[in-house]
Amino acid sequence: MIDEAWLDNLMLTQPRTADELRAELTDLCKGAADPDPILPATRINELLRIGVRDILGKDTISRRRPPP
Repeated sequence: MIDEAWLDNLMLTQPRTADELRAELTDLCKGAADPDPILPATRINELLRIGVRDILGKDTISRRRPPP
């Protein structure tokens, strides 16, 4: 079952910046003996968030951000 707060965050937040993603990954990997399973899970969550925003018309997949 998907947590409602997570789903709300998935659908309503603005696109995330590279700095936000780096900060999240840094926090998730702190103290982890093996970060290998963390990285793909985070990628999958981000792709799901992007897809949900696209389906809801909040963003389109073709929208491009300039590189930092």
